[in-house]
Amino acid sequence: MFPDMSLLLMGYQLDYYIYDMNFRKKKLFSLLEEYGEYKNSLSVKTSENWTSYTHQYTNLICRRSNDGEKVYLNIYSEHPDFNYLENTNNYLERCYHILELDINKEKTSKMYARGYPPVYSSNSKNYVIFSAINFDIDNENCFYVSYEADSLIYKYDSQYNPLYSFGYSGTDMNMNFKKINNYEDCRKYFRQERMDKGYYSWVEYIDETELLFRSYTKGNHNLHDGLQIYSGSLLLADLSVPKGLKVVGYVAPYYYSQAIAEEEEELLLVYRFKLD
Repeated sequence: MFPDMSLLLMGYQLDYYIYDMNFRKKKLFSLLEEYGEYKNSLSVKTSENWTSYTHQYTNLICRRSNDGEKVYLNIYSEHPDFNYLENTNNYLERCYHILELDINKEKTSKMYARGYPPVYSSNSKNYVIFSAINFDIDNENCFYVSYEADSLIYKYDSQYNPLYSFGYSGTDMNMNFKKINNYEDCRKYFRQERMDKGYYSWVEYIDETELLFRSYTKGNHNLHDGLQIYSGSLLLADLSVPKGLKVVGYVAPYYYSQAIAEEEEELLLVYRFKLD
């Protein structure tokens, strides 16, 4: 959602649509001309070479700058010559995780979040299935970045210069990740690992109250997931919450979760709460 209440929708072939508040189409553009060797992948020129990236469609994150001129999306590479599984050391050092999209110019601009934090350097193949990031941007265009297997949260300024890191490990998380050696193992164990294991799954900075919420999954052994609340670098609370709960917004005096699907009951649940 942009400041003028217009809405960005994204297709599955690098196509982007912008609608006004009455849902009339304002703009359509595509990055097809920037395709790399592989269909639906984005070939991006870095300082080293051309590298094909694609969006994290299984857990898409889309954030905008305060003025609405830039949009940021999470990306990864699965190119045979540049991916986590087959080119691990190079990928851990050189990959990018965030793509900047210039709305006015209708093209990609910069990439951010290069490489991985130190926790991924040891036993790297254990983190293949948990190698994505979560991020949010505040009203000063500062970035808050959290990696799925790392307990720390990293804050950067609007130019992505590092400011500081903070954060505490979640409670009762099953982080005994399975080592993945090839794509066959990845396909075989991906779904079950994501259900069974604990990982950091979402960050949301609420500008109105200057609080940061980080959600984490504990694993199927626990009936609840976790939610941490930070003020600056200070941990205010670490709570047990319903499975899948992620804070996505605030309308005073309540914080709201995203809609959680209860398929058997055919319900969409939205939780709200307030802090005293």
